Amino acid sequence: MMKSRTLHIAIFTGLILCMVGRTHAQDIVTITSEKTAVVDKLKGTAVWRKNVYVVRKLTGSNLMTDRLSLKRDSKSGRVIWAEAAGNVRAVYFQIQEPLEKTGSVDGDTAKIEPHTTITCESATFDRNEALAELKGNLWVRSKAFEIKGDKARYNYEEERGKITALPGDQVHFIYFKKSTSTEKGNENGKPENGKITGSADEILVDRKAGKSVLQGKVLIDDHTDQSRFEADRAELFFDRNE
Repeated sequence: MMKSRTLHIAIFTGLILCMVGRTHAQDIVTITSEKTAVVDKLKGTAVWRKNVYVVRKLTGSNLMTDRLSLKRDSKSGRVIWAEAAGNVRAVYFQIQEPLEKTGSVDGDTAKIEPHTTITCESATFDRNEALAELKGNLWVRSKAFEIKGDKARYNYEEERGKITALPGDQVHFIYFKKSTSTEKGNENGKPENGKITGSADEILVDRKAGKSVLQGKVLIDDHTDQSRFEADRAELFFDRNE
């Protein structure tokens, strides 16, 4: 097992669209792989192969893939391009309390909870374009929703993106409603009927506006009251907790 030298958090956050966020001086990222990393200092590139594992110390957020490629800027040393290729799986854990309040990066004192899991065939990050792109059998899961499609493109500076499916297919989604004290939940703590399922040709995400736009043969089933909604376009609005 070959372990890399410590790298900046931007390596990890840049690869996964949901992981771009605030960084801390105490935070480090490590990368391991079965095959020895190939580094070209003149080109500023590095490649890890076979059972690549990336982990963020601060939260335990991690990335697994068959191959990880990086390119760094020669002046700043920052990663400007990255690609994870083959069996990509990212698990994101989120700090629920500010570090200034907890005063520690230890999981026993800083409240850290699972947030999102992403699987796909490949993921790329381009800092110059502020763009993250996920491709192939895309599946995004969180406590609030699940989305299945083929491709996602997300501009993390504009906080806008698009999720699409293969030609002839649709993007499928599930939104879980927040449970109440009177609702009976399943083994995962999610209400049995408190969800909305559906499909659309594409989903546009606008986090600044707090909404998602569903376009093209939109079908929505509300399992709370067994109602169905069909349209060419629909807008879903979210609170701060999405």
